[in-house]
Amino acid sequence: MIPETEYAWAAGWLEADGSFYLYLRKDREFGARPFINSGQAYTKKPCQRLLSTANSKAKIYPDNHHPNYHQVHITGYTNVKPFLEKLLPYLDHKKERARYILMACELMCTRKTACYSDYVKDTIRDLALLIKKANNNDKQVAASNSN
Repeated sequence: MIPETEYAWAAGWLEADGSFYLYLRKDREFGARPFINSGQAYTKKPCQRLLSTANSKAKIYPDNHHPNYHQVHITGYTNVKPFLEKLLPYLDHKKERARYILMACELMCTRKTACYSDYVKDTIRDLALLIKKANNNDKQVAASNSN
């Protein structure tokens, strides 16, 4: 069993150096994939700690453009949903994005992709757009703070 302090640590790590996404397929068939990403330069230790806290089949990837930089990718609703449910009480700035992803995961868990109604598809698209807007706002704030 993973101690609650590890979830608090993971939430803090992701608040500072993590990204939350909901990717939509752009080809012929509707589909969505929740995605959490975080990276670390020079040492794998924080990535390994995040990975063990996520308790999923996520992986650590080297960055091809930056040697000594590693990324953790946690994807798919069966991996992302239970992890975000544990993190939610400890998140602050990114809590809203986590809630949007959890809402999408609930919709994805209830039906097979081929059985999604137009309402469910539209709702998942709307959630993906809300997450994208929140991520873009963060980039704008970071850019204005660096000036």
